[in-house]
Amino acid sequence: MLLARLQNHCGKTCAGSVARPRLAPDQSANPKAEGPGNSPPLARRKGAYGVNSRGFTIVELLIVVAVLMIISAIAIPHLTSALDAARNAKAVGEIRTIETDVLKYESDNGALPDNLGQIGDGAMVDPWKNPYQYHNNADSQGNGVQRLDRFNVPLNADYDLYSMGKDGLTSAPITGANSQDDIVRVGSAGYTGLAGEY
Repeated sequence: MLLARLQNHCGKTCAGSVARPRLAPDQSANPKAEGPGNSPPLARRKGAYGVNSRGFTIVELLIVVAVLMIISAIAIPHLTSALDAARNAKAVGEIRTIETDVLKYESDNGALPDNLGQIGDGAMVDPWKNPYQYHNNADSQGNGVQRLDRFNVPLNADYDLYSMGKDGLTSAPITGANSQDDIVRVGSAGYTGLAGEY
């Protein structure tokens, strides 16, 4: 009787169960295992050089930032200096062009112009976007002032023509702190350039 019950119970249980296929020795019961159609998880994939793929570490990022800062510290001052030199050279060239226009006006009219507008250069601005300064020393006309050298002697007997330079500030003596970057004309010396270098 007991044996019949066991056989009956085993028959129901075994009949309701599904037979599982047997796996080949090289297959795994893990559905996410590597194989055709399955790729390894992202964290375990290997790169071109056989090294596990990973991002940059904080130390590596700090090294890159430090290198970039060192390069910037070296390059930026040189770039700024080169830009200043280029603007100074442009201002020198434009002052010489205006000087030529002043001489032509004087030749045609027998007198110096009272302002740069009379020779068509009134709208000209220097490389720092400030108007060029002109002062007729004979009648004290123009938008500028008479410039003085280190001995407080006028730089020019005829007229002064200059740029206020990078800082946009100036004072009559070229030795003043805010005049050092001015681009000045010294007609008697044939000099046009930085006031601080005259």
